[in-house]
Amino acid sequence: MGALKHLAAFIIFLVAATPILAHRQPEALTTISFNENTGTWEIVHRFHAHDAERAIDEMRKEIEFDLENLEDRARFALYVEERFGLRESKSQSPIDLVLVGAALEDHDILVFQEFKGSLPDRIAVRQDVLRDWFPNQRNTVNIEIKGTVRTLVFTGEDKWKAIP
Repeated sequence: MGALKHLAAFIIFLVAATPILAHRQPEALTTISFNENTGTWEIVHRFHAHDAERAIDEMRKEIEFDLENLEDRARFALYVEERFGLRESKSQSPIDLVLVGAALEDHDILVFQEFKGSLPDRIAVRQDVLRDWFPNQRNTVNIEIKGTVRTLVFTGEDKWKAIP
C-alpha cells in the first residue's frame, strides 16, 4: 500500500510540474568569433524555432510561417538582420554585416552573418531579435576576443551595450 501512495504522489508531481516545464523562458544565443581560415568574423544567432515561428506568424497574420520552408527561413534571417547590429562604440560607426544564411538544427534556427576586417577596440552591440514579441525574451551575446569571451545580456528595454 505504501508503494501505491508513492506512485500516486509521483504522478501528481508530474502532472503538476508539466505546465512549468512547458513554459520555458524565451532565450537566444549569439556568438561572435574570428575564423582564422577565412579571415572573417562570424556571427551565429541561435533561436528556438517555435519562438521564431510564433513571432513571425504574429507579424504576418495572414500566412502560417514554417521554418521548414526555405523562403520563410530567409524571411526570418532578414528580420534578424534588421534587429541586430554592431558598431564602434566611440564613433558609433556601424560595422557592415553580411547576411550569409539560415539553417535548422534540431529545434533551433540558426542565422549566420559575417564581416571582414578587424574588430574595433571598443564595440557596441544591439540584439533586439524577438524582444518586440516576447517581453521576457533574453538574448545573450558572447564575443570571443583573443581567447577571452565577453558576455552581454539583453532584456527588457536594453538597446546598445558596449564592451571595452
